[in-house]
Amino acid sequence: MSLYENFKKVYIILSVLFIAAGICMLIWPSVFAYALCYIIGGICIAHGIMRLVGYFSGDLYRIAFQFDLALGIASILLGIVIVCNATAFISLVHILIGIFTLVTGTLQVQSSVDAKRFGMPRWWLLLIGAILTMALGVLLVIAPFEGTLAIVCLLGATLIVEGIENLFILLYMVKYRNN
Repeated sequence: MSLYENFKKVYIILSVLFIAAGICMLIWPSVFAYALCYIIGGICIAHGIMRLVGYFSGDLYRIAFQFDLALGIASILLGIVIVCNATAFISLVHILIGIFTLVTGTLQVQSSVDAKRFGMPRWWLLLIGAILTMALGVLLVIAPFEGTLAIVCLLGATLIVEGIENLFILLYMVKYRNN
C-alpha cells in the first residue's frame, strides 16, 4: 500500500474523529469543559501530523494540500502549547481556536477558487464550507456567549464542520484527480 493510500486512511479517520469529538461536545458540554484543553491539544497535534503527511503526499494540483506544511507545523505547535498549559489556557481556548479556524477558512477560500480555475464542477461547495468555517471562527473570537458550556458547544459545531469539510476535500478532490 502506498504512502498516499495510507495517508488517505489516516485523514479519513482523523476527520471522523473531529466529527465525533464535535458531537460529544454538543451532547455532553459539561464533561468537556476542563478536559477540552487536553482534547483540543491532542487534536491539534494529530491534525498537524495529518497536514504534514498530506503536504508530502504528492497531490497533483496541490489544491487539497497546498498550505499543509505551514498549517501542520502551526497546528502541532499550538497543540503542544495547549497540552502544556491547560489550566491557564481554558479562558483563551475560544480565541485561539477561532483565529486558527479563521486562517483555515481563509486558505480554503483560495482552494475553492483554485478548484474553480481547474474546472471542478462542485467548487462552490468548498466555498460554502470555507465561509461557514470562517463564520464559526469569527463567533469563537468574539465569543458572544456567557459561560464555558456555550463555548464548548460552539467548538463542537466547529469541529463537526471542519471534519465534514476535510472529508469532502479529500474524497471529492481525489476522485476528481483520478478521473
